[in-house]
Amino acid sequence: MPIAVLLLFLAPLPVAVVGMQQEYTKEQKVIELCTQKFNTPQEIQQCKAVLMKIER
Repeated sequence: MPIAVLLLFLAPLPVAVVGMQQEYTKEQKVIELCTQKFNTPQEIQQCKAVLMKIER
């Protein structure tokens, strides 16, 4: 019985890991795009902030 409870507790973990990986991949693409278009760190940060809001 305790193993079943442990498995139920850990079941959402793979879903969370996949979600985190997708978020990381999306952020890397946004950073790449912003660094191609803008030169200053401030402009890149603003671009990233806007695109991350749009992507959600």
